[in-house]
Amino acid sequence: SEHKNNLNVIAENKTVLDKTLLQTDNIENLQRHLLAVMFSDMVGYSKKMNEDEKLTLVHLKAHDQIIANAVVKFKGKVIEITGDGFLASFESATNALNCCKNIQEQFKTFNTSKSEQETVKIRIGLHIGDVVEFEGKLKGDAINIAKRIQENAVPESIYLSEIFYLTVKGKTETEFKNLGEFSLKNIKEQMNIYKVVS
Repeated sequence: SEHKNNLNVIAENKTVLDKTLLQTDNIENLQRHLLAVMFSDMVGYSKKMNEDEKLTLVHLKAHDQIIANAVVKFKGKVIEITGDGFLASFESATNALNCCKNIQEQFKTFNTSKSEQETVKIRIGLHIGDVVEFEGKLKGDAINIAKRIQENAVPESIYLSEIFYLTVKGKTETEFKNLGEFSLKNIKEQMNIYKVVS
């Protein structure tokens, strides 16, 4: 009986070990990709919700539609929507840039006939980096960096990292302005940031 119990314990331990090894293998075999990452955010969303929830939700629907359609149009992939924030990835940096320019143009048109209270303004951050695909989601520093770049952007603008700028430079007629070095929250090194001018 004792021997049988010992065998059961060994069998259970082996199962646990197999599962652990399986998980370790999964981590090592995770799909890694070098992607252009876009992070966008609606300016003053919480304040707008506070002032006029119904109107803001109508605008949020229009906002989501504009961004989601543009991402698909420029061959990108919407990874996550967090309230008023969008995370998208692109295999082409040029497509990512053109998508962001298209989005900002659409919001400009959308805001033309609106009062200041009704306007929808967004900030966009762009970066390129190695990301890991895990359970249908993307993980990695590149996403955090794109988010932090976005947080530093002024309303209605597109800010990008230096690596993104160097990747698209010469492949587009877009003009950029070097804004210098920024200290980004939770990112060790300072980063050179560029802004889309036209």
